[in-house]
Amino acid sequence: MSNYSISILREPKNIIPLIFFGYSIAYASGAAVNANSWALLLITLFFSFFFLGWIFLRRSLKLKTIDALLILDKRQAEILKILSIFTVIVLMIYGIYKISNVGWFNYFFVTRAARALLTREDFLLSIFDDLIIGVFWLIISIDIFSNRKITASTYSIAIIITIYSLLSISLSTLVFVIIPFFVAKYWNIGTRYLTVVVGVMVLIVVAALWKPLLGSVFIGYSLSADDIKFPAEFTTWVDVYDNVSNAGGKWATMWYGESFADTIKSLFFPLNKVESLSVLYSEQFEANVYEAGGGRGFSLPVEAYLNFKWVGVALIGFVSGMVLKFITLKARKSVFYTFLFIACSALLFKLFRSESYSLLKNLVWLQIVPVLVLILSTKFMCSILLTKDGGRSTLRKNGLAKKDII
Repeated sequence: MSNYSISILREPKNIIPLIFFGYSIAYASGAAVNANSWALLLITLFFSFFFLGWIFLRRSLKLKTIDALLILDKRQAEILKILSIFTVIVLMIYGIYKISNVGWFNYFFVTRAARALLTREDFLLSIFDDLIIGVFWLIISIDIFSNRKITASTYSIAIIITIYSLLSISLSTLVFVIIPFFVAKYWNIGTRYLTVVVGVMVLIVVAALWKPLLGSVFIGYSLSADDIKFPAEFTTWVDVYDNVSNAGGKWATMWYGESFADTIKSLFFPLNKVESLSVLYSEQFEANVYEAGGGRGFSLPVEAYLNFKWVGVALIGFVSGMVLKFITLKARKSVFYTFLFIACSALLFKLFRSESYSLLKNLVWLQIVPVLVLILSTKFMCSILLTKDGGRSTLRKNGLAKKDII
């Protein structure tokens, strides 16, 4: 690797490719464990072009109108944090109320499939995890962006969500809490790239023990030495690739971007029913899962292969790298961009376990839109509460300097 590549990896803003590199090692190990050389080639190609896309983009676009709309001063940021904490409390109260109605034992001390059937009957409860995580990312983004230490209220919320992830045996929820703190630690003090990769490797060890250990504690699953193995989190995608690449019918043909088009349409028309790749896959290859109303987590790189074969793997990897670099370059411009940076850093965990539809629709409608509503509501309330004098801005009237803008 060139000196230039090493130097940029040491910069705090490059924590995303570092985290993704750690995950890629884990997912590549999953391909190696399954002795699947084609899957190993796929992940190598995807990461290589991801990194090329990352270093290709050197500067972000100036979005003056949007940026101006999202900038907050310190007073607005404080109000936004209070409003966000209040939102989390309301969501928690609702969650406690609904889970109490279902029964704590019936909700937590059951399999994930059984819990999914329960939440499907209540829309808000079914999106509870995504909503509360999104608002939590906003709260920690406010702490990070304002160059303060993470506050006690943020730690308290993180502890509560962590307890929830343990009870629900949700590894994704735990990762979504841990990664933002990891990013916060290196936001201003510099990144030791080896530390990041080692940290991700530790997370992989936790993943190996996660489900069997907590399953034995909470749902009485009998734990044996055979259960301690390379985590399925990092091998399932290989099975998906194997089945898709060897299947006949539509799976054997090039989709020419059909699934990506469905994803884009879902962002504009979220209520339109779209059969995601995870559902289509389970219908074809895992009938028992499909009949139970579930789906099997697909994979973005495999989706790229399905749509455009090997060219698609390289292309989607390159575009992903550019998009995440763009968000990273904007991360210090406002709290909202910091939130996007935190969200993308955390969601890298699901890149090989979800297709574009699941990744983007949930991110946009269950996290970005609620966060934008909170930010714009805060600015609207402040514009009413804070008076203006002779056409001068509230910012100038209150004596706030440029450095106070966050």
